[in-house]
Amino acid sequence: MEEIPNVAYRSDGGIKFTGLKYVPAELDELRPKYDMVVKVLVRSGIDLSPPWSTFLKHPIATVVTYKGCVYNCLACGGSRYAYSVVFQRKNLGIKRLETVFEEYREITERLKAPVFLLVTSRFLEKPT
Repeated sequence: MEEIPNVAYRSDGGIKFTGLKYVPAELDELRPKYDMVVKVLVRSGIDLSPPWSTFLKHPIATVVTYKGCVYNCLACGGSRYAYSVVFQRKNLGIKRLETVFEEYREITERLKAPVFLLVTSRFLEKPT
């Protein structure tokens, strides 16, 4: 376990952290595997699977298109500065458009849920 980057776990009555060592520039390989999500929910029961416990009453899913930010808004915990210091992310982590569409398709077909895309047109502006 100690060799795996970005993992926090309990051991010997304490919490261990292997360190933040893996910060990919491209997020394509990090997309959820919804076939596995469905299998786990069926096996364990959706009522016992937070955050999915209210999913059947209020279904909605999210496709994350990027991680990080190009702005340094003073009150934001997700600012460029916060991401560089806390998460060691120097630039935006971006998902390719093909991956976004594939994830959207998989959600709508497997989960039958509306999809909320996390995007912003502000990234087209020049950062301040």
